[in-house]
Amino acid sequence: PVLPIESKVPWERDRRFGHFKTFYGDLERQLSNLRGVPQDTDVEKGEASKISEEDIDEDDEVPTADRYFAALEGPELETLRSTEVAVLPKDETWPFLLRFPISAFGMCLGVSSQAMLWKTLQWEPSTKFLHVHPVVNHVLWWISVALMVVVSITYLLKIVFYFEAVRREFNHPVRVNFFAPWIACLFLVKGVPHPVWEIHHAVWCVLMAPILCLDLKIYGQWMTSDERRLSKVANPSNHLAVVGNFVGALLGARMGLRELPIFFFAVGLAHYVVLFVTLYQRLPTNVQLPKELHPVFFLFVAAPSVASMAWTRISVGLSGIAVVTVIGVLATTMYHAFMRKDLFPNDVSIAITRRRPKFSKILTHLRSSSYDVKELVLSIPNFSSYSNQAPYSDSGSSSRMSISVGESPMAHGHGREEY
Repeated sequence: PVLPIESKVPWERDRRFGHFKTFYGDLERQLSNLRGVPQDTDVEKGEASKISEEDIDEDDEVPTADRYFAALEGPELETLRSTEVAVLPKDETWPFLLRFPISAFGMCLGVSSQAMLWKTLQWEPSTKFLHVHPVVNHVLWWISVALMVVVSITYLLKIVFYFEAVRREFNHPVRVNFFAPWIACLFLVKGVPHPVWEIHHAVWCVLMAPILCLDLKIYGQWMTSDERRLSKVANPSNHLAVVGNFVGALLGARMGLRELPIFFFAVGLAHYVVLFVTLYQRLPTNVQLPKELHPVFFLFVAAPSVASMAWTRISVGLSGIAVVTVIGVLATTMYHAFMRKDLFPNDVSIAITRRRPKFSKILTHLRSSSYDVKELVLSIPNFSSYSNQAPYSDSGSSSRMSISVGESPMAHGHGREEY
């Protein structure tokens, strides 16, 4: 007798894994049919009936940012809280692609930055006394390339077969910062054994285009989103969303570019200052960072160090711009001081009254001044705010006046006013 071939592992039978698959198991069934393996549909239906509907998300929407914070904990929100129940079985080994996270690109960042470091030690005049051999840079660079290829191919397979899992990672408040394989590619280009100025500028543009798109998404969420504002999702891994601008500016300056590296350096510096202050002055309602040392904490050093290197290269071309700017500001100041004589206008900020004036005085002032209708309309809400505090009266009678938006303030001088 021929024994039946058990071709399916437990996670293939569990329908809960099918929710994360791109083809929901159709591709696996077609491959099994091509191999001639019979499909045990009765077993699948029996297993599917044992799964409660509460454990499976019926809709296609990903969890919100609040849900990630409520269900996960840890420096990178990678640990499930004890009060939460996972959608997938915790007592079974998941498929390898489901267990392969986007943060694996961090290995590529680390090794490629080492290749760039040893190249710098080899070529910089200030470190010539170390006598670094070029073999070190060559070995680290080729290891970085091989690691980058392996990680990229693996994650591309995850995109193909488990797109729902990739979509959840992209909406993760912390994991979204690790969608930066282009930063590792920038490190590879910067650490290439040959001089970088021999590389075509189109390579830099191709690598910086997705970084710009990611900046628009992340920075836009920091400023405009309610669930993903920076004061709520601030984490050391957010430095990855900033360091890409500095690395791009450094590489662009090395390749001889001017305007675009300055642009990315300015964008990165502006958001780095905000991120730095937010991480150090966290709101009392936010969960404090753990005291245990974590590799992601070294990003506090990575961003300013790369920024300083980028500034060293960019500032050489900015010295002339700074001189022109200072001369222009000085010339404008001298023009307003000696020609127009309006450098120091009347300081009206010290000439306000201790109490708010009466409405009759305000009206007289409006008649004698050159206020237009728009300025008068904008001043009406201020009148309504303090008109409720105390009535305005001359000789004990109440004042009544109606001002139309379409009329001029001077037109009321021909009308009849009662005080």
